[in-house]
Amino acid sequence: MSKSTLTLSLENWNNIFQGKIVDNKIIMPDAIGVGCVIGYEVNSDIEVLSVQFLLKERVEVLTETIHPIPEKKAIYFGRHIDTDINVVTKVGENKYKVEKKLPLLELGAFSTNLTQNLIWSYPANVEYKIVIIRIAEGYYQSLIDRSTVLQQLFNGKEDFYVFEEFDLNMKETYDKINKLNPENIFFIDQLEALSQYLVVTFFQQLSGRSDTTEKRKYPFNIEPIFKAQEIIRNSLHEQLNIASITKQIGMSESRLRFLFKKVFDSTIHNYHIQLRLDEAKRMLKEKEKTNTAIAMDLGFSSASHFSMVFKKHFNITPKEYRNQLKGNE
Repeated sequence: MSKSTLTLSLENWNNIFQGKIVDNKIIMPDAIGVGCVIGYEVNSDIEVLSVQFLLKERVEVLTETIHPIPEKKAIYFGRHIDTDINVVTKVGENKYKVEKKLPLLELGAFSTNLTQNLIWSYPANVEYKIVIIRIAEGYYQSLIDRSTVLQQLFNGKEDFYVFEEFDLNMKETYDKINKLNPENIFFIDQLEALSQYLVVTFFQQLSGRSDTTEKRKYPFNIEPIFKAQEIIRNSLHEQLNIASITKQIGMSESRLRFLFKKVFDSTIHNYHIQLRLDEAKRMLKEKEKTNTAIAMDLGFSSASHFSMVFKKHFNITPKEYRNQLKGNE
């Protein structure tokens, strides 16, 4: 009986770490590092590998030692921190010359048909987190065939290496996949929906390129912008301090304002206000706190200030909103 493509994928990873495979999960030996690789067969077209590890020593993998799996095409989503992928030529026994280094985004996705003459290098003492979505060759090609831009980028007659930086939706979907609970009875259903969304969005983003030689959607690293977003999300109870945010992410205020608007299509101030007001709505629904207490919790200077801002955005006061909720009960 032939092995499934998921089994072959896991065996390839296990050849790197020399661990053991139990129930589609690779347990890494303590001598190598900490972490695991878990495989999921989502449906006949899609399988997903969740790869998370931190190595004690740098590991290099030559692709010619990996068993090829042409039935499934891989797309790699995640944080490629300090990872190197080099195209090499053999110049002697176990000796290789680096011809070029493939560009990798810190936070993004890529797919390639390069299966030989590559060396993947994984650094030590760096958390490596990635979601690999492997899709059936026919489905992969059917997506490419929908766009002439995609056909140019993924020209099967030539070597291709195509990558795309995460936009906000891809970043949030990637995060959701990493937070899924395998014990949930709807886990595979959720994984199927989210992984398919990532795949389709990856191709959709690429199909929108006006120039097929363009290397990325944004000519900058957006990871600090997502870090700024997290800081803002965790600061709903206080006034916005942009100077503090710029210090934490290592970016000038003018640069932060410009890039934040480009990524989120909103100014930092408006984004912060919207989050606070959405939280205010949630608190009003819970009916546990007065309007004054909610205003104080969310950093408004007074209940009247809170009411004014709330009405400006929703065309209704907090009190009217509460009454509206009562009427709908």
